Amino acid sequence: MSLMPLLPPELERDIFELAARTHRGTAVNLTLVARRVQIWIERVIYEVVSLSDRNKCSSFLRTLNTRSVQFFDEHVKALCLPYYLDMDQASRILSVCRHVNNLECWAQRGSSPFSLCSAPQLDPLSSSSPSSTSPQTVPAPLLPCPSRLSVNMRDLFHSSPPDFSLQLFANITHLRVADSWLFWSTWPSFAPIPILTHLALDFSGAGPAHIPRLAPVLVRILRIRLRPCARAGSRIRGSHR
Repeated sequence: MSLMPLLPPELERDIFELAARTHRGTAVNLTLVARRVQIWIERVIYEVVSLSDRNKCSSFLRTLNTRSVQFFDEHVKALCLPYYLDMDQASRILSVCRHVNNLECWAQRGSSPFSLCSAPQLDPLSSSSPSSTSPQTVPAPLLPCPSRLSVNMRDLFHSSPPDFSLQLFANITHLRVADSWLFWSTWPSFAPIPILTHLALDFSGAGPAHIPRLAPVLVRILRIRLRPCARAGSRIRGSHR
């Protein structure tokens, strides 16, 4: 015999969701309380998908076949794709997690003919040929446009520098580049990323001897990012005159 809930459904849901977010390790157990609770908690569980080991990765890939695309599209907000995924698997996951706000992608290019240096209207993780009919090609509207991105560009692009005008970078405000400074220091500019506000770069292995090479690059980056701020500041000051 099932018991009727003693609390209003809205309050009951808030309590269970707060418990699941506060103690994520026990969230799966909460799904066993009741069917209604399972529906609430599963949405919380899938808000953050971190495929931290191969078992979780295999399990999640199997789950993609058992739930609707709409479920992942609506509920997955943060996603970490590990290095042991190839681009076929990464593309499959990204094609259903289209509203991810925070994306970490360490997937490897592997043997698939992927290239991020494709036409902007194509999936950056798809084949570089616009007319390709391979299963890796995904229309641009299906892509996630995260606001936060952590990535190793050399694992995604066939060539350097990366094309920051692609759809993948359209909404990026926080970008973490894991490439060595030996590579990112050769890129001409981060300026094509339209609303970038925070940039993290890897300086591993750089020392005082490399300052003459890195200083002009950093000055160029700062000048690009500060220019919009300076213009905004002048408008604000002008509005108070």
